[in-house]
Amino acid sequence: MIIGLLECISVLKESFMREKIFTARRSPVLAVILVALLLSACPFLMATPAHAADGMLRFDIYASVSPVAGNGSVSPGHQTVWIFTSAKIKCTPNAGYYVSSIIDNDDPQKLTNEYEIKDVTTSHDVTVGFSKSSYPVTASVNGGSGTVSPASQSYLSGATASVDITPASGSHCSSIIDNGTSMPIADPYQIANIAAGHTVQVAFALNEYMVTASVPGGNGTVNPASVQIIDQSAAVIDMVPNTGYHLSSIVDNGAPMPLADPYIIPSVTAPHNVQAGFALDDYTVTAAASGGNGSVSPGTQQVTRGDDATIDITPDPGYSVATITDNGQSVTPAAPYVILGVTADHDVI
Repeated sequence: MIIGLLECISVLKESFMREKIFTARRSPVLAVILVALLLSACPFLMATPAHAADGMLRFDIYASVSPVAGNGSVSPGHQTVWIFTSAKIKCTPNAGYYVSSIIDNDDPQKLTNEYEIKDVTTSHDVTVGFSKSSYPVTASVNGGSGTVSPASQSYLSGATASVDITPASGSHCSSIIDNGTSMPIADPYQIANIAAGHTVQVAFALNEYMVTASVPGGNGTVNPASVQIIDQSAAVIDMVPNTGYHLSSIVDNGAPMPLADPYIIPSVTAPHNVQAGFALDDYTVTAAASGGNGSVSPGTQQVTRGDDATIDITPDPGYSVATITDNGQSVTPAAPYVILGVTADHDVI
């Protein structure tokens, strides 16, 4: 009879452990009473397994951080709970880390920051692992011509991300926006000590070049004196000499250029420094002896504005200077004939 009772109790115990007493789900109080009766009637059931607090009514729950991983904490490290109740373990990763594993009695569990063991019917050993967080860094072009590389990458917490920025020919990086914040222009663009995901947007713009123009020697003006020109666009500079002067030289970035007004740089791809020179006008004075019987010299001469022009008149023997006509106007005969302060071309007969 005793053997039969023991066998019956053994069956009840096995059923109880396997099925967690179906009736307990409907009436936990009834289950507790049943367990108490079984234990009082059968003291040998109080044989305590490893970590069991009160045999079959309370159980120890142990939690620890994986010694290999570290970088976080669990709380509480030990607790005792009643049968069919729940046990909760808070898993707190250090900054830049996350819960990467939860092992309960050698079984992997779903990752969570608060691990819960429901309907406890045995002791538990829980080990929690933590790993460094990984954050995505994406980069894209938001206007203009150029590329960014890599477009997508992933970095562990605390690492430094690097994005190469390559403008197209004639362009430059005009802005970098990182997670909505404008950042200083840099190539490569680097994000130090990453602690979150990053979305980087890069904009490019055409280069602009300064074209300056000046008149070191005076006696004229240039317009404009300075202007910003977009890459491969034309620059146009007007050359305006003062009265009595003319454009005598154009030097662009140290190189002499053909005279032109306006001076045009058809495709600007670099800064330019243009210097214009102006000089006094030169006039042509021509002279001839009408009807012969004498000579004039020189027949042609170039005279700078404001200078005098002298024409020697030599009559043949027996002749004298009868008339002098200058630009169609009769003037007093004289030998030599002098034009003071030349300001125009002259035709002397």
